[in-house]
Amino acid sequence: MLIPRKIFYFAVVVSFLLSNVACTSIQEIKIGDIHEVELKGLKDNLLTLKVMVPVENPNSFNVKVKDADLVVMLGKKQIGKVKQIDNLLISGKSTKEYPVTIVVELTNAKELMANAFQMFSGGLPDARLSGTVVVKSLFYRKKVRIEDFPLSK
Repeated sequence: MLIPRKIFYFAVVVSFLLSNVACTSIQEIKIGDIHEVELKGLKDNLLTLKVMVPVENPNSFNVKVKDADLVVMLGKKQIGKVKQIDNLLISGKSTKEYPVTIVVELTNAKELMANAFQMFSGGLPDARLSGTVVVKSLFYRKKVRIEDFPLSK
């Protein structure tokens, strides 16, 4: 059976593109220090924060932050888990600051209440994020590990 010429050329082009994409790797996306931590609300056991995050993307393509599996630590104790984070589109070949809204489900309310005054008067003292963030592009998906990333600046 003969393959029509257009289908053959299409298959060759797709194979060529996929082989080139497979040989290219994502350069590391650098996340700077979070700053301008703003408490947006505390309802039931959900803490909403808005933060500014500087991000450098050396890749020539845009990437999206699609998912996060992060915990919030206060000192050496876990006080909550990130329940929701904004989907973020990071422009290619750029260094920008992005506003990000984070919703934290509190699991250790006692520890948080012990620091409530400091929290409402200027931020979370010694608060850090740990876990993974999923970064995606058209052909790429990568988990980025975050360890003891400061949440208060």
